[in-house]
Amino acid sequence: MLITGIKEYGRTDEVKEVMYTATLFQHLWFIPVRPIQSQLFLKRDSGVWNPVMIPLSRKSMTLGYSRALSIAACIVLTLAAITFSDLGSPAEWITLAVLAAGCALLFLYLNLAHPCRFAHHERALQIARAARLNDEVIARINDRVGHEQRLPFDDLG
Repeated sequence: MLITGIKEYGRTDEVKEVMYTATLFQHLWFIPVRPIQSQLFLKRDSGVWNPVMIPLSRKSMTLGYSRALSIAACIVLTLAAITFSDLGSPAEWITLAVLAAGCALLFLYLNLAHPCRFAHHERALQIARAARLNDEVIARINDRVGHEQRLPFDDLG
């Protein structure tokens, strides 16, 4: 069965309760294949997230592909480790199991780590300017992240 469609991947540059970016991808079996359009999602007072089209975000695209590939590699390596546990030597399946665990840890890092999820102040303002957002949204960004210090490893995109 062939499963294709368009789905949002690569959620990143989040400013809590204000905005985040994501990229729409064509997918094949829920694996992102081709980026179509990046979007900036703004939270309105009603609690609804409204999308605003922005240029393709390299950071969002990279995270979309990386998250999907890391979980796919984890699944394939786990299945290979299970297969080799019956057929191969212990060193082979243990190596595959360790690699699978590494892919799982990479997936968790890409989903939970601060530089992958959240936008620092300068980046949030850069995205807001690119989307031509009004002063009210920029003030909300300043309220949320204006006091944060930029970390040296925050510049991923």
